[in-house]
Amino acid sequence: MKRARSNLLAIPAAGFAAGRGAILSVTDHWALALFSILAAFGVWVAVQDIDNPRITGEAPLNDRIPVEALNVPDGKLVEELDRITVTVEARKDDLARLKPGDFSAHVDVSTMGDQVEAELPVRVTSRRDDVRIVGSPPLVKVTLADALSKDIAVTIRTTGGLPDGFVLSDTQDASVDPQIVRVTGRADRVESVAAVTLDVPLSGVRDATYTFENDLVPRNAAGNRQDVTLSQSRGRATLHVEQVFSQRSLGLTPATTGSPAPGYMIASITVDPPVVLVSGLRAIVDGLRQPLNLEKIDVTNAQKDVQQIRKIELPPNVATDRQTVMVKVEIKPVAGTVRMYLSPALEAGTLPAALAVEPQLLLVEAVVSGPLDRLVAAKPADFRATFSGANGSLGKNAFAVRVTAPAGFTVESVEPVTVTLRSSAVIP
Repeated sequence: MKRARSNLLAIPAAGFAAGRGAILSVTDHWALALFSILAAFGVWVAVQDIDNPRITGEAPLNDRIPVEALNVPDGKLVEELDRITVTVEARKDDLARLKPGDFSAHVDVSTMGDQVEAELPVRVTSRRDDVRIVGSPPLVKVTLADALSKDIAVTIRTTGGLPDGFVLSDTQDASVDPQIVRVTGRADRVESVAAVTLDVPLSGVRDATYTFENDLVPRNAAGNRQDVTLSQSRGRATLHVEQVFSQRSLGLTPATTGSPAPGYMIASITVDPPVVLVSGLRAIVDGLRQPLNLEKIDVTNAQKDVQQIRKIELPPNVATDRQTVMVKVEIKPVAGTVRMYLSPALEAGTLPAALAVEPQLLLVEAVVSGPLDRLVAAKPADFRATFSGANGSLGKNAFAVRVTAPAGFTVESVEPVTVTLRSSAVIP
């Protein structure tokens, strides 16, 4: 029983010993790790001091620090202050990379009293913890001058031009913010300021509402920048841009390709509708030369009318109220005239009973028109010529001749026929 109780008591004791050993082990390892870090840092510092030591020199090497005047009396201004350099202590590699923005420099003008000019010390501070200002503060010459202020309206000054077809809106006014700024500076310079402008470039602008921010520029009457101070250095302009469209009614020019069949010709060409409404940018539409061309219509070997839908040939960047039109080409035979001699016949029952026709050769000249190919093949026998002997008398008579022509032919003129009549009584 005592042995069992002894064993039970031994278990917690063993656990405590193991836990205490683990805690001591971790503590020892942390101490070792901390020592390693400190040792490494010490080595790094030593290496830095050898390879990149701290040195003293002028900074910045390639530029100068601007100086700001503080506590300027009312009604006065400080003429532009000279920029400065300072003596610093820094790492060798850092010294060459120092810039004006790594420092701030101020001069307190309140110490001048009634003086107009004075050399005052500049208080310079480093914005970098690893750079220390050393040596005496530099001096700058400070000149006070009477200041003048006046309020001037800000105007928008556009540069460049909008793309073709775009204009500034004449219905929506441009706006600028701020509308008025206070100009402060030497009296002669402030008096020379004729305008404060916000320059807005327009090249390539197509947005209906165009907003642009830029520096405000004080200018004299000649447009040159003036050295004054503005109560607000930047402004924002909002302009409205419109795309300009134009419309015109333009005629259409039909065109054919090929030739009709031999003996046929193009009598006329009609387009339905004959004009279309063209829309587009004003610069393009106003420059179009009318009429517009149409897709060609083929009349090769045509012997009858040709009617087809044809596309309108449009220049780029324009639109029309329709894309196609109907084109009709009227094809007709080639017309001609021919003179032929016809032998007219007396119409039966038209000659008075007491008269008879003296035997003779009756021929008249007729002028006939019609398709050229058919005229070439026409014969006098194809035409029927007759005359009426009514009102005839003994001797020579001139009778009008009527000619009946085949379809497609037209008798343009025909001579009267001369006929000699005799008595029909029998002579014993």
